[in-house]
Amino acid sequence: MHIAEVLSQDAGGTAASIIEKMEMEVAQVEQLLPMVSPENTQKLRDFMMRLAPRKSMITEEQKLLLWKLSYRLWNSCVDIANAMQAGQQFHEEHVKIRQVASDLLLVAGKIDGIPSCLLKIATFFHRTGVIWHKIQKYEVAASCFEKATELVSEDGGSCCESEEERKFSFELLVARAKTAWEIKQRTLTCTLLGRAKGFLFDAADRYRDLAEQYLHFGKCMLAKSEEGGCSSSDQSDYVKFLNQAFEICSEALFKGIGKPEERVLAKNLKLKTLRYLAAAHLQAENFESVLKCVAVLKEESDHPTTPFLALKAYIGLGMREAAEKELNVLLLHGGAPVDICISAVEIVIQSGSGGLETARSAFFRLLDRFPSSMELPLRVLDKILRNASAVDQSYKAKVALALQIACDDKIVRLFADSEDGSSADNRRCIHAILWNSGSEFFRAKLYDTSSILFEGSMLYLPLHAENSACRAKSLRVLCLCHLGLSQYDRANEFIMEAEKFKICLQLKDEAGAIKQLERMIRCTDFDAEYLTLASHEAIACKSIGVATSALSNLLKLCSSAKQISSKEMVVVRNIILLHLDDPNALSEVLKYFNYAKKRMQELGIEQFFGTGITVEKEINWFAGSAWNSGLKASKSNNFDLAAELFTCASEFYGALEDSVENLKMLSKSSILSIASMLTSQKKDNKNHLTEAVAHLDKVRKVQASLASKNEKPDESLQMYSAVLEFELRGCMREHKLQLQILKQSTTMKGCKPEFLLKMGIHACQSEGSPGEYGHLEVASTALNACLHMELSSPFPDYKMVSLVIRKLIGIADAKCEEEECLGLYKQAHQIIIGMKSGEYPTEEAKWLVSTAWNRSSLHMRFNRLDEAEKWMRMGLDLVKHVPFMHQRFASSMADTLAKLVNPST
Repeated sequence: MHIAEVLSQDAGGTAASIIEKMEMEVAQVEQLLPMVSPENTQKLRDFMMRLAPRKSMITEEQKLLLWKLSYRLWNSCVDIANAMQAGQQFHEEHVKIRQVASDLLLVAGKIDGIPSCLLKIATFFHRTGVIWHKIQKYEVAASCFEKATELVSEDGGSCCESEEERKFSFELLVARAKTAWEIKQRTLTCTLLGRAKGFLFDAADRYRDLAEQYLHFGKCMLAKSEEGGCSSSDQSDYVKFLNQAFEICSEALFKGIGKPEERVLAKNLKLKTLRYLAAAHLQAENFESVLKCVAVLKEESDHPTTPFLALKAYIGLGMREAAEKELNVLLLHGGAPVDICISAVEIVIQSGSGGLETARSAFFRLLDRFPSSMELPLRVLDKILRNASAVDQSYKAKVALALQIACDDKIVRLFADSEDGSSADNRRCIHAILWNSGSEFFRAKLYDTSSILFEGSMLYLPLHAENSACRAKSLRVLCLCHLGLSQYDRANEFIMEAEKFKICLQLKDEAGAIKQLERMIRCTDFDAEYLTLASHEAIACKSIGVATSALSNLLKLCSSAKQISSKEMVVVRNIILLHLDDPNALSEVLKYFNYAKKRMQELGIEQFFGTGITVEKEINWFAGSAWNSGLKASKSNNFDLAAELFTCASEFYGALEDSVENLKMLSKSSILSIASMLTSQKKDNKNHLTEAVAHLDKVRKVQASLASKNEKPDESLQMYSAVLEFELRGCMREHKLQLQILKQSTTMKGCKPEFLLKMGIHACQSEGSPGEYGHLEVASTALNACLHMELSSPFPDYKMVSLVIRKLIGIADAKCEEEECLGLYKQAHQIIIGMKSGEYPTEEAKWLVSTAWNRSSLHMRFNRLDEAEKWMRMGLDLVKHVPFMHQRFASSMADTLAKLVNPST
């Protein structure tokens, strides 16, 4: 039933009459418990809602009576809970009665003579919220926790003076965080857990509870990631959660908090967290971080997972000898289960051909230790042969090891002795593994290899099937293999041809003059060497125009000749040199850089730049000069020119050897080219965008090459590259790709809220087709990620937080999503709850209040009272946290809300 309807039924009732009726209803409920009906609980809720608007008219005596009624209802529910059997669920109607009891206390408010009234009311809401959480009514639970938080905040901080009150504040924050987690409010979860740290106060149980909560969330996200259901943005979050758990345990141990047995629990929790943290770093391929965790674990515990984690990390780093030592430690560990040991052998096999001998030794050691394990040979054979093929250089070693295992007498007997269903299934699996691998090599015409695999597979056919179609099929295939071996021809020949170009041009030091230049070219006995001499003389006389003209004509002759010398490159370089000193000649500089790039691509590096030790120096000069010219053009805001110059620079850097320094400059020049294209006036040109995408592909390849050289990535450059790619895909209206880039960006170490905010603002400013909101979805995702990251930081910048919230509200308005808009106001309210005055920007808080009020007024104007009530309640909730506005407008807003709730007044 709607609130207005309930009030209209008893609009004339006084507070005293309502309380009297409620008292009778409470007595009836007490008699009916535990078989209370929904009608009874609804009556109690109706009475309570009728009483709420008359709160100001309730006397002290009536308040005391309401407290007594509340405690009677609460105690009845407690008695029922105490009588419940282990594992029995709470009945929803009983929880509703607890909710009514809590709301009654809220309506009654403070009573003189009762200490810590607000804390007691908050305790009721907290305990009710915990039970709502247990029965998975998370939205209602969150509402209870928010009311409890507001009551604690309203008490002005006095609720945290005693140990009991501090413990309550801590438990409230943790409980609220659990509920926020369940309703996917990850940002709020991080914020609440961060606030809970402020209430530890050297209490061992609170340190342990908070660490366990961080660990639980981290484990959940890690498990989801391992199953492949975790987004990219979560991959950095679970490491943060686990790091927080580890730091809290470490702090408790460092301070020596608690009794000896509590310190033992804290130490065990720390080591458990460290193992999960190592697993998280493995998932993110941060192998060095894994080894740091392992080093601590080895000093303080002897858990079988420790050498297993170290093994995986060393394999990831390519440190095979160290990995083999860890494998040996694992195999010698008496408590190591068979599953972990098998997984270790699989990892060694997967590491490459160098690990096959180690895997062989480890396998037979495990076979002696676990002689009855069918899983051991089955999994190891599958891992060895799964990717074995003709293109694999180590296929012979893999096949030899697989057959050594499959043909071992112990293993053949193990699978032959038992005729139960599982043994028969396992036998069929091994037969299939060997047969499928043999088929792969048969198709590749490697008949010698396929024949021995087919023979091995026959060991795992059931004995009674000797004359079956399956055995006959095996024999026929073996026959084909031997026929193929007699016809196999391995001779393949290839012919390679290459062209070599030679030209001889000589330089002479003779004088020339500018007036003779054109006449010289027209002479029948003209020689190109005269132009060279003319350019030398012009440069000596500082006559740049004449020198340029001479060299340009010389370049035409060089490029049209049948034999080309690297002197063509020298001519181009000198022309560029002449123009570099003129800031207005960048377009001419670009013209010759493009010429050099084109000739290099046509002729090849050696033909254009020459051979010997000077080649790299010449290419470096072209690359560096193009780079510096691009910087000049960008400083003068000529981004079209800058984009092309940086493109030339990237081409020249790409022609150099793949050293770390050259690859870094190639990456930077490509990134700056993309940035210039996106800033230029041609950014919407399709050809321009296609070229930018090609540059992005080049950047990715370069970064992969740097990673293969074990070079630590430039985190800021990676993130800047991601921002550019995001903007580029926005210009191309590829919003799905933008969302993928966002997910990848949030996992980067260099990711900061400022980058995500820039992405969000760019997406907001993008133009979408009429009725198409893809760019707004992207903007919303980016801004939400920014908000989450900023609130997860130790010291959030609430100016940025408020800006992001305002932008998100604008997006929701643009999409005409009023519920989404209201949700953002609620999120802002949740962030503000519990904060000190002024910590959230005052002007932004005022804006939230005033716009909520305006939205309510707009709905009132069109007689949409339900919507108006929602927004007015939102405004009233927010105005409590803006002292200046609360004094002036709270009463007006409350009066307006009362009219909305009870239209008859």
